[in-house]
Amino acid sequence: MAHQHYVYPYHSLNLHYAYKGLAGKRFGRLLSLGCARGDEILPIADQIDEIVALEPAKAWWSDRIGNTPARFVMPRPDGKIELADHSVDLITCFGVLHHIPNVSTVLRELARVAKPNAIFALREPSHSMGDFRVHRPGLTRNERGISPKWLRKHAQAAGWDVESAVHHDIGALTRVMDRLGISRNENPSLIQLDRFLAFLTQWNYRYWRTSAWHKVAPNTVSYRLRRRAS
Repeated sequence: MAHQHYVYPYHSLNLHYAYKGLAGKRFGRLLSLGCARGDEILPIADQIDEIVALEPAKAWWSDRIGNTPARFVMPRPDGKIELADHSVDLITCFGVLHHIPNVSTVLRELARVAKPNAIFALREPSHSMGDFRVHRPGLTRNERGISPKWLRKHAQAAGWDVESAVHHDIGALTRVMDRLGISRNENPSLIQLDRFLAFLTQWNYRYWRTSAWHKVAPNTVSYRLRRRAS
């Protein structure tokens, strides 16, 4: 099958923005949204007792990720998650929420199933990705970036505290590296360079980008959220 030859390209990126602070910690249950066959979880799988994966593509389903038992579940269109309240210790979601129409519902559901002080590692594009009211080649109908202001407002309303929100992903650097055949997301030095360039250009960030100059800004935000204890 084609997916057997797929090589996951974001391990270094995940380590830098999502997993760096998790070393040496143990988690009972991890809930992952849209993790395909679970490659993104492999670096921390040995720290997890049980993995629950919401993944629509059954071709990726299995009963283990690494050495950890896994239970794959089909996501529901209404965004509801069939887990008990306060039953999840860690949540990962990398580039998934911007594909779905009911993000605020999912944020509330994730808060419901999360234990107090549970960690939510999240990464999403932060600009409009074009005018999503019309057809955009290569993108799905509902696909659009999520503005940091919107995400922060709705996450906090759902019961999440935003511990960090880091802008990164400079498109020009990606294009140069692609032409050179270099994977920026698997090169720690380039990840650091990208983060520095994002810091320098963050002042130019805007959700709607109607000129070439507007694109001189970071495209993505990585968040670390924590379930509010009260």
